[in-house]
Order: sequence, then structure tokens, then C-alpha cells
Amino acid sequence: MLESNIQLEIIHKRLTEFSEILLSEKTHLDTKLPLGLFNGKFGNLLFLTNLVDYDDSVIDSVQDYLCESISDFNEGNLNHTFSNGLCGILFLTEYLKANNIVEIEFPNLPEFKFFLSNKLTKDLNEGNFDYFHGALGIGKYFYKCNEKEQVLRIIEFLKNTALENTTANGGVFWENFDVTYKKKTINISLAHGIPSVLRFLCLIHTDPNYSVDLSILISDVVKFIFTYEWNSSEMGSFFPTNSKSDSRNSRLAWCYGDLGIAYSTWKAGLALGNTNMINKSLDILLFSIKRKSYEDTFINEAGLCHGSAGVAAIYRRIYLESQIEDFKSAYEYWLDITLKLTDYNFCSDLEKSAIDKSYLNGISGIGMLLLSHINKDNQSWDEFLMLT
Repeated sequence: MLESNIQLEIIHKRLTEFSEILLSEKTHLDTKLPLGLFNGKFGNLLFLTNLVDYDDSVIDSVQDYLCESISDFNEGNLNHTFSNGLCGILFLTEYLKANNIVEIEFPNLPEFKFFLSNKLTKDLNEGNFDYFHGALGIGKYFYKCNEKEQVLRIIEFLKNTALENTTANGGVFWENFDVTYKKKTINISLAHGIPSVLRFLCLIHTDPNYSVDLSILISDVVKFIFTYEWNSSEMGSFFPTNSKSDSRNSRLAWCYGDLGIAYSTWKAGLALGNTNMINKSLDILLFSIKRKSYEDTFINEAGLCHGSAGVAAIYRRIYLESQIEDFKSAYEYWLDITLKLTDYNFCSDLEKSAIDKSYLNGISGIGMLLLSHINKDNQSWDEFLMLT
């Protein structure tokens, strides 16, 4: 573990390096850089607009970046998705406004919402609930801007399309339309599958503005997820990546594997006040802390999606809500790993220009974690990752 003063010095250095890379002329002139939340300029803006409070010397450059991004948005042709399209960008503007960071207004907002409503209908008809590319991403935006009717459309869809697991273990599940392979599959990842549905259900169930009791559905979803549990002593993880026919452990990450799955079932247990569900999920999460080697984790990069920063962010979130010290220690361990994996001292200017700048896999997302550490804040930005 790095000494705290050395660690803080490195974090300050990283934040300076990240801002220099993002605000460099090469980045400004990069016409190939997408606009989206997870992969492009608006995801970078999440970090840059938060960076201003930490370093007000960048305020003019960030303002220029913001204006250029809005101009590109007005001229662009975006898809509808949360990850790389319209509803992710609109969600970001709602987040920035709610957190008193900056207000971005789009005159065509009613038309945008109408467009997203139509896309939601299409995604629901196709059975595409994918958080990145389908109905749940649109639902997350509509929830953020208090479009209750749209949100309840999704809840009704989930109620009406849940499939019963006919094995002895029971539970319910959904087959999601995989946009890559153009077929329906059962997916147990937080990024694309049933755990993200569970997070959405818990969000609505615990919101007093929605008089919807989803306790039975939530319980049945958790029951199905646990049917995928296998022998952790033999396999090295509690859940496979895709199915029990997998030949080895799943990764340690936000996107796939034990961490995202058990986090979603833990939050479900909290939502229902179900002690058994809470304790079983915590056992899995505590087991995951022991996994540190590459063979056990598959971690060799720093990003939020499947890198060390995403692992650190989940452990930090669990610690903030549980105050269990083991998760604080795990967070600090993976924060140190993140700092080591983002040491760009030996990179040429050309290599630095190729560094992933995005929120999901690059320095903008990593930068948000570092700012939260410096600010000792409640990590509100992890709602983009379905953690809150």
C-alpha cells in the first residue's frame, strides 16, 4: 500500500496529466473522436467539468471543450443508445444540472424525448433491454428526468415478459436480444444482462415517487441469478462469465463476473430487507477481495469497465454504504494498482495521444475515481454504471 502522502502526490500528478491529454490541441482537433457518453467527448466532459473545482486554471479550456462538443452534437447524427448515443448525452446533462455543475440546454429536447420514446417502443418489441444499447438505458434517462409514464412502460414490459425457470431452483429471467450476434441470449452480466434489470427494478421499488411493489419480482430474479452459482473452491469464482459450461473463472470487473452480479443481489437484499440475500451476497463480495493475481482477475488495465478502477469504484461504493473495513482496504489496494497502471512517464507524445480518453475504458472514468478520492465525496457519478 502506498503511503498516503505519496499516494496523494501521485493522484495530483495523474489528474494533471489527464487534463493535459484531454485538453491538448491534438484531442481538440481529433475529428474521429465520438461524441457519446461511454466512448467520446461527452463522457470526457463529465470528468472535465468536475475537474474545474479541483483546478480552476482549466476553466477556460473546459469551456471551449464544452462549446465544441455542443457544436459537434448539433451537427452530428447520433443513435439513441445510452452508451454512445442521444439518451446517454441527455442523461449527462441531467446529472450535471442536478449536481449544480453546469446547465446545458437543448432547444429540441421535446423532439429528442419523442424520438427516444419511439426507440423505446422498438427496443421493447424486439426484447432488447440491454443497458448500453437498449431499453434500460433509455429507461435510466427517463427515470432521471421524471418521465414516470415511460418508466412504467418498462416495468410493465418486464413483468409481462419474465420467463419462469422450470427447474427445481425456480426464479424468473429474460432473454435479451444481443445486438452483436442478432439473437436472444441469457446474459448474467451487470453491463448487459439480468443484474442490470435487477438494479433498475430496485431503483423503482425503493423510490417513494413510484407506488410499485416489485418485491416478488425482485426476489424471483435473484433466485434465478443464484442458479448460475457453481463451485467457487474449484472454479475460483462464484459465477461463470456466461454459463456453467465455461471452463474457467469469470473476471473480476464491473462489467462481467462475481463483482457486478453480487453487488446487484446485495442491493436487492437491502431493498427487500432480506438478511439471507444480503449475507450471501456479502460472502461472495468478501471472497472476491482475495482475488488479486492476473489469473484470478484478468486485470491488466485501469479502466472502469473491466479494469482496476471499476473494481476500486465498486469496493468504495460498498464501503460507503456498509462501513465494512475490508471493502475500504480492497478499494485502497485497487486504487494503488490503478495508479501504477496509469504511469505514462515512459510514453512518447505519440503514445500519449493514443491513450484511451473515454469514461468507460479510459482516463475520464479513472479521473472521476481519483477526484472522488481527493474530494472524499459520495461518488455520485457511479449512477452511470448502475451502482446507484
